[in-house]
Amino acid sequence: MEQLSALMVFAAVLLTAILLSAGGLRAEASVEFYVSPTGHDNNPGTKQKPFAGLTRARDAVRERTKTEQTANIVVYLRGGTYEIKEPLILGPVDSGTDKFSITYAAYPGEKPIISGGRRITGWKQGPGKIWVVELLQVKTQKWYFRQLFVDGKRSTRA
Repeated sequence: MEQLSALMVFAAVLLTAILLSAGGLRAEASVEFYVSPTGHDNNPGTKQKPFAGLTRARDAVRERTKTEQTANIVVYLRGGTYEIKEPLILGPVDSGTDKFSITYAAYPGEKPIISGGRRITGWKQGPGKIWVVELLQVKTQKWYFRQLFVDGKRSTRA
């Protein structure tokens, strides 16, 4: 019985070595990038020095996979609000391969929020309980918004 166990362990080690040498299994671990609202896009995207923007992280992944993807890639979004001015465009090149994935995920236990909203400043109290602001882009019909949030809660537009 002991010889059978030793033989099975030897066979498993031998099979693993054969698969690794033949390229059947990849020895490289997952590649991780980190993004944080307090990061900087000149950073290397590590846990200690994260990127600030989602576009910068996407571009780092593209650079990493330019010739060939040899490992799973995970982009961790740290908690906080990511205010984006334009859509984050992901295409087929951003979806991984049949052997390796590309994943964008919240960092464990944290809640990232991706917002395409704009901050509106310059509010003044009008008559009664109404607050008003003049937005030149809205007045000239170059911009229109349908939703208004105050302190994270949806508010009624007058």
